Amino acid sequence: MNFIKIIALILGLTITVSCINDFTPVTDEYSDALIIEGLISDQPAGSYVKLSVTYPLWKRKAPKLVRGCTVSITDDSGNLYTLKETSNYGVYLPDYPDFRGVIGREYTLRVETTKEFGFLTYESEPTGMLPVPPIDSLYYQKKVIEDTRPAVEGCDIFLDTRDTENICQFFKWEYIETWEYHLPFESINKVCWTSINSDGISIKNSSGISGGAIKKQPVLSINNPREKLDIKYSIQVRQYSLNENEFLYWDRLKNLSDQTGGLYDIIPSDLQNNLYCVEDSRRKILGYFSVSAVSTKRLFIKEKFQGSEIFDYRCEPETIYTNRPDTIPDLNLNLWIIEDHLDQKPPYIICTRNTGCVFCEAHGTSVKPDFWDDDK
Repeated sequence: MNFIKIIALILGLTITVSCINDFTPVTDEYSDALIIEGLISDQPAGSYVKLSVTYPLWKRKAPKLVRGCTVSITDDSGNLYTLKETSNYGVYLPDYPDFRGVIGREYTLRVETTKEFGFLTYESEPTGMLPVPPIDSLYYQKKVIEDTRPAVEGCDIFLDTRDTENICQFFKWEYIETWEYHLPFESINKVCWTSINSDGISIKNSSGISGGAIKKQPVLSINNPREKLDIKYSIQVRQYSLNENEFLYWDRLKNLSDQTGGLYDIIPSDLQNNLYCVEDSRRKILGYFSVSAVSTKRLFIKEKFQGSEIFDYRCEPETIYTNRPDTIPDLNLNLWIIEDHLDQKPPYIICTRNTGCVFCEAHGTSVKPDFWDDDK
């Protein structure tokens, strides 16, 4: 899950609870706190560092991306790797495009900030890359969504994996969903695809499981099949290996983001990460520098699901009787023609005010993903 989203939830919850208790907690320690989200993996194009900074709580703004820093990574073999900022400000990628981490090595992150952030230097503790076993299987089970009329079907997605050699006791999973959908009306590009990333924390400690076998680990529940499961759906799951300290960090963060009360039992300062400020060890830093091997597996679903074809009310068309469409206010701005019947008597057109019913780019793309035919 995006760390920024979790922190926003945590701080938002702080406001809510303080209102209920008629008490305003002290949160100045997280004003202007640097957020470091980093990952070094053993996969090509799988490493990045994202830098941002929090605003004071009362401003209610998303964290500001931090630009112009000098970012580097060193390993225990004496190698130095520089990262350059991309056009996506605040995101830094390895200067060497084929860079990938090596299992068994330790990596240390170093971030040198600009004058705007006090010329401070932040480093991570040396963190080793553990091997990760493969995902044995990725599968789904159909289910009937309760209290739906007419009946609607969804599905639960699970995975199986095992750590028989005890090489990785702590697991973390993320996924990317992609699905094909067709616009309900004729257009130049009627076939579309949308992709979204997972938005949660999914972890598991297998140390107490016989044989290290993880069976039927929940990945995702699809309870509204409309559009997602109508034509073709795919999910790619990424499995990460964690050390115990990082597992405890994500477990703590998950408990914090899941809670609905008792805020003062678990507060952000309890999150012990692997980052520190060189000049001031008391300075608060949010985020984590992750070092992990990664294994992936993809699942395609093309089976028919009852209820996936239900018409989307957001695409409710409008009929306008006219022989001069060019005189309609906001045409092609907030209103689009989907059917032309000007040769009828009386002449009319059918329009929609939802761009997502006309253009793929409103919610996705008209470009087919490279992997889309891999199941054939």
